[in-house]
Amino acid sequence: MVCTDSSEYIAISKSIYNNCEIKKEDGDFNFRRLPGYPAFLSLCYKLLGQDNIKKALYIQVFLASFIPILIFILSLVIFPNNLLLAQLSAIFSLFNLGFYVYSGVVLSDILFLILFLIFLILFYKNKYFLSGVILGLASLVRPVGVYLIIIISIIIILFKKFNFKLKIKNIFKIFIPWVLIISPWLLRNFLLTGALFFHTLPGIHFLIYTAAYIKSDIEKIEYYEAKNILLNKWEHDNQKAGLLENNINYDIKSCNIAENITKKYILNNKILFLKYSLINIFKTIFSLHSGTLIYWDSQELPNYTSKTSFLDKIKRFLFPKINNKFLYFIIYLEILFLFLLLLGFSLFILKILYYKKNLNLILNILLFVLLFVSITLAYGCARLRLPVEIFLILFAVSYWLENFNNILKKLKFKNNKKGA
Repeated sequence: MVCTDSSEYIAISKSIYNNCEIKKEDGDFNFRRLPGYPAFLSLCYKLLGQDNIKKALYIQVFLASFIPILIFILSLVIFPNNLLLAQLSAIFSLFNLGFYVYSGVVLSDILFLILFLIFLILFYKNKYFLSGVILGLASLVRPVGVYLIIIISIIIILFKKFNFKLKIKNIFKIFIPWVLIISPWLLRNFLLTGALFFHTLPGIHFLIYTAAYIKSDIEKIEYYEAKNILLNKWEHDNQKAGLLENNINYDIKSCNIAENITKKYILNNKILFLKYSLINIFKTIFSLHSGTLIYWDSQELPNYTSKTSFLDKIKRFLFPKINNKFLYFIIYLEILFLFLLLLGFSLFILKILYYKKNLNLILNILLFVLLFVSITLAYGCARLRLPVEIFLILFAVSYWLENFNNILKKLKFKNNKKGA
C-alpha cells in the first residue's frame, strides 16, 4: 500500500538501486527524506533482483512479525524473572492494529520501530556501544527527535548508579558510534550545500501544520484557506530571496524561510501555539489506527471544517461510512484495546508514584514516552504513537496481570476460609 509520502521514498530507493545515488525522481539531490528507509527498500530490490515495491513490502511485513518477539525480550530486560508478563505482553501486542496496518505501507515507521526496540533492549542491558550503533541507524530512518533521543540516553546514563568515571565512559560508548553512523549523511549535506542539517522536512511541516492552524484561528477562516495563503507567501518569499528550484541550496534555504514564517506566528501567538500543540498531542494519544482502514475502504479523507464538532469526529469512528462491514468489528476491538492500554498504563504509573517503588526505572522509561508524545505538537495522528505503544503494552499488561493475581489470591483466601 502506498500513501502521500510513499512516492518520495520509492523514487529515492529506485535512484539508489539503479544509480547508487540519493536523488529524487526529477534527478535533483534529495535532502527532504532521510536515506535509511529508501536504502532499506533498495536492499530489498537487490535481494529480489528487481525494483518491485510490492515484493519489498513482503520483506517489511516479515520483519514486522518479529515485533512481538522483541517486545517479549524487552519485557524480560525491564522486568527480569517475570516470564508470564513477557509472554502476555507479546500476545497483547498481536492485537495492536498499528503493527499490522503500517507494516504493509511504504512508510518508515515499522523499520524505525524495529530498530528502536533493538536499541532499547541493548540500552537497558547496558550494551552502550551496540545501542549507539542501532540508534545511529534509526536516526537515519525516521526524523523523530533525533538529537533528543541521544540527549535523553545520556541523561539516563548520568542518573545510573555508576561512578562518575564510568558514566563518562558509557556516554562516549553510546555517543561515538551514533555520531560515526550519522556523520556521512551530515557530511554529504554539508559538502553539497554548505549547511549542516539532517533533512529539510521541518520547514514545510511546521508551516502547514502549525502556522496554518494559528492563522486560521486568528483570521477566522478555514484551515485549508490559511494553508494555501501561507504556501503562496512561502513561494513568494522564496522568489524574493532569489531561490531557484534547480539550485542545490533550494531545499535547505526554502526550509529555513518556512521555519522563519512559522516562528513569527508562534512568537506572536504563544497561547494559540500551546492550544494547537495540546490538540495534536491529544490526537496522537487517542487517535485510532483504524482511521487508515476507514480511508482505504471509503477512499475519502474526513472533510473537517471549523464547524465540525468534537462529537462529529467521534461519530466518524463509532458510526463509520464503510463498505466492508467487518471493519466495524476491527474498529470497536481497537477502541477496547486502546482503552485498556491507556487505562492500564495510567493506573500503573499512578501506583508506582504512590508506592514509590521502581521510580528510577519508570522515570527513565517515561522520558522516552514523553519525548515521542511531545514531538507530535505540530501534527498528531495514531501512527506517531507506535514507539510509545511498546511501553503502553508493557506497563498496562503488568498492571492488569498484577491485579488479576491479587483477585485470584483473595478468592483463594476466601475459599480456604470457608473450607476451614
